[in-house]
Amino acid sequence: MAGESVVIANGGARQKNKCLIDAISEMQQMSAGEAMRAEMPKDFFTWSMQIEYFSIGLKAFLAGAVIIALLLPISIAASMGLIPIFGYRANIYDKIYMFILTFGVYGGGLFILVSCGKYVKGEYTRSIARALFSGAATAAIFKGAVLFVLYQLAQTLISPERVVKVVDYLTLPTNNTVYYMLLGNYKQIFRISSTIIIIFAAASIIAITVSYIIAIRKLSKIQDINDRYIKT
Repeated sequence: MAGESVVIANGGARQKNKCLIDAISEMQQMSAGEAMRAEMPKDFFTWSMQIEYFSIGLKAFLAGAVIIALLLPISIAASMGLIPIFGYRANIYDKIYMFILTFGVYGGGLFILVSCGKYVKGEYTRSIARALFSGAATAAIFKGAVLFVLYQLAQTLISPERVVKVVDYLTLPTNNTVYYMLLGNYKQIFRISSTIIIIFAAASIIAITVSYIIAIRKLSKIQDINDRYIKT
């Protein structure tokens, strides 16, 4: 009958989600109920749940920041042929491999997150998506800003004289080509790293925002169809 609906109630104790996959799995379950025109209690999505999902999105996209901070300059130096990981002339496949190695985990998490927009079928799943996406976007902004500042500081604070002093103190070998090539190009490496990290952070924020907007527009169409059905 038109106008009939199902109310989803949580009769048992709810366990907190521990990771992004758990959060999206719960979202998927609730989405199935909403697709059947289920109604959620008005305050079903509590403040504690908003903080929980926001934290999951935040932690998922802050993870790996240290790895990216270290690998990105190394990847750039290798692609420039300054570090002979692939010899002194890296080809396009070597560069792609280094990019995947540096951003693979982060990119995988981003893909999983933006794909969960298809599960927005009602106000409850919309609230989950908003919390997750907000946490992820906050992490992308924070990570991008911090790494950008670190790379800029590295350009400013590191000087050939200081590098030579550290190398001498640690009694590291200096009679090799790599040492002198890095010594003469480190500013360029950190400059490129700063640019890439800002571009990647901006691309992440755009992807998250666009995915959420698309999900909300689809939800509006679903709600319009349901309203027409109820009226008939």
